[in-house]
Amino acid sequence: ENEDLRRDVLKDLFHLYIKYEIIDLSDAEFDAFIRYLNLSDEFIQNATQFELVMAIKGKYETFKYRWH
Repeated sequence: ENEDLRRDVLKDLFHLYIKYEIIDLSDAEFDAFIRYLNLSDEFIQNATQFELVMAIKGKYETFKYRWH
């Protein structure tokens, strides 16, 4: 249940980040990227918006390089 909520929150963030051209993922890539991110609940809950954006953007760049 907690995992589903975490996944939904991250997917909502991804849609926002895609809108603002921070990342470029298809919906089909979301689950694989969430597994690759491997962000702890503690980090997600306590990180500033900037820290979260930078963590996701940094991981996105290595994800795209490795998987495409």
